[in-house]
Amino acid sequence: MDEIICKIEWTKQDIYDAFVEKHHRIPSDIELIQCIKNINPISLQDRSIEFGWSFIYDAVIGMKI
Repeated sequence: MDEIICKIEWTKQDIYDAFVEKHHRIPSDIELIQCIKNINPISLQDRSIEFGWSFIYDAVIGMKI
């Protein structure tokens, strides 16, 4: 029952990609470091888990029994 079905990891590359997508340019090293400092990893983890539970509940509710 403890088989992992999903694992989420956020990387510096994700932050880099998000910066490029939003600003349409490559971030400087300082900008990238500041963006990473702006992220509270505990909050990011908590929100990711919270959002994941919504998906799980939707899957459970959507089951035809």
